[in-house]
Amino acid sequence: MKVLRAVLALAWATVATLLLAEVGIRVARPTPPVQVVRTDAALQVDLSTSVPLWRDQPDTDGALRHLDCPADGTLDVVLAGDSIWYDIDAGHRADTVGFVLQRLLADHAPPVCVLNLSQPGYLPYQQLEEVRRLAATRTPDLVLFTVWKPDEVFTRVGDDLMQLDRLRRDALGTPILPGVPVPDGLRRALFAHSHLWRFASLALADRVQAVPPPGAGYLDAATWLAGHGIDAVFVAMAPLDVPFAETAAARARAWEGHADHDFEARQATLRRQVEAMGLGWVDVATALQDEDVTALRLDTCCHYAHAGHAAMAATLAPEVRERLDRTR
Repeated sequence: MKVLRAVLALAWATVATLLLAEVGIRVARPTPPVQVVRTDAALQVDLSTSVPLWRDQPDTDGALRHLDCPADGTLDVVLAGDSIWYDIDAGHRADTVGFVLQRLLADHAPPVCVLNLSQPGYLPYQQLEEVRRLAATRTPDLVLFTVWKPDEVFTRVGDDLMQLDRLRRDALGTPILPGVPVPDGLRRALFAHSHLWRFASLALADRVQAVPPPGAGYLDAATWLAGHGIDAVFVAMAPLDVPFAETAAARARAWEGHADHDFEARQATLRRQVEAMGLGWVDVATALQDEDVTALRLDTCCHYAHAGHAAMAATLAPEVRERLDRTR
């Protein structure tokens, strides 16, 4: 009898601990080690279609996107990217690449309108979806499409969006919590309804691969743009933790041991495919190889300070002029 009481006491203590942990996770909402987009944060998220899009709080009025440009009588140059092209900070919007590029092209005839459709956190399929939606009402004359984010998608979990592609998952696509064997259906239900289970799964699930290099998502974008007669330049971004001249070597080191995901080889293949469609390609590391990376960067990831946005715009302006004049 004492053994039974001890077992029951242990069981109740375990249940109580799990319930308290569940409540704590629900209240605290800690950020798991994957990219999560929360619809109740400072984003206006549209979940009504298969490709989720959003607007960051500073951009709800469209000021960053130049949506007040006239639809007729101008050449539309569209920036499709993520946070790299989105903004520096709310107080210096006029120094971002889109505004600087607009000023550099001010003397072009016909007039050029730069529309920046970039949003923080966007993946390639979202960049393309922004262009597709714009093209339904006004066809861009040129699209500048950043090549940076991996070929992944967001998975909707409740009202949140998560990147789960790099986690080991079961046949239903649910991340597997190591050491806890349960049927796939039960695992999916627990992941959907238990915040504790979800957080533990996201934090502890085995990683099946490193960040995948650019590939199919960008090729899909190039194919769609070329197929709809829209000219485009794909702009390959660079990490900012090493000098631009060392970018290729740094990426090679990062991918050492991942023979199936050689970054430079995959990006070279993508470039050949894009150029074979008649589209353009600009490699930022090559274009800025003589610049001091520390003077241009805002952080060591990928974001540029004021001088960096100006250098990026100055790099892109001649390519934009040449391609706009070619199609006139």
